[in-house]
Formats: sequence, structure tokens, C-alpha cells
Amino acid sequence: MKQIAVPVFLALVAAACGGTASPAASPSPKPLVFQVQQENASGVGGTVEVLKASASFTLTWKLKGLAPNSGHISHIHKGHCPNQPGTVAYALTVVQADGSGNSVGSATVQTDYVVPDTGWYANAHAGPDLQGGNAKSIACAELANR
Repeated sequence: MKQIAVPVFLALVAAACGGTASPAASPSPKPLVFQVQQENASGVGGTVEVLKASASFTLTWKLKGLAPNSGHISHIHKGHCPNQPGTVAYALTVVQADGSGNSVGSATVQTDYVVPDTGWYANAHAGPDLQGGNAKSIACAELANR
């Protein structure tokens, strides 16, 4: 009888304490971080972070030095910045600066993050559209596979 009672007792204690051990939480993926280069003497700096997911990626701008409360159209271009500007590969959201000229904004692109041999770069423009002087590039980050 003792031989049966001990395993039953241990099973009841384990069940009362939550049963089996929970699996370890998987670590959060780490974003790829790229430095932003100012363009056209804009004074804009910061980083671009790329977080890969299954069949998509999220690009997050973290910028400083923008005009307060300003908006800036942004894209991923084919090619390399700033010497080989290329066509737009993916449109991103408008980067919106706060009252101090800082911005944190994200856009999700519905494709795998695989930079082609011809290159990609993230680019922010001077204004919220590509009309006139707004089209001038103010920030660029070279993207790479890692």
C-alpha cells in the first residue's frame, strides 16, 4: 500500500503546484540596426531598425534633428545611398516629428527581408509629399542582410 500511496501523493502535489514545468519563453527577436546619414546638410541623424518576421518585416525610423511638428515621406529605394539613387521599392509611412524634432515611426512591409545584390536603402524626404523642395532627401540608411 505504501508503494502506491507515495507516487499518488507526489502526483497530487505536482498537480496542485501547476503540474509540469512551463516551457522556457522564446527570446524576442533582435532588430537589425542601421545608422542614418544626413543628406543635403539636413542635420538629421538617428537609426533605422528592421525587425524580421515571417513573410514581412517592420522598419522603424528613430530620428532627431527634424523640423518640429514636420512630416516626411519615406521609402525603401533600390540601390545605395547617396551616390546611386534608385527607384522606390516599397513606400513607407510619413515620418512625423514631435515638437522637439524627434520621431519614432514604423511601417510593415509584406515581403521577406532579403536585400537584393543591387542594394536597398531607407530614405526620408524634406516634406510630406514629393512636390518641389519636399522631394529633397534629408536622411538615408543603407540596409543590408545580416
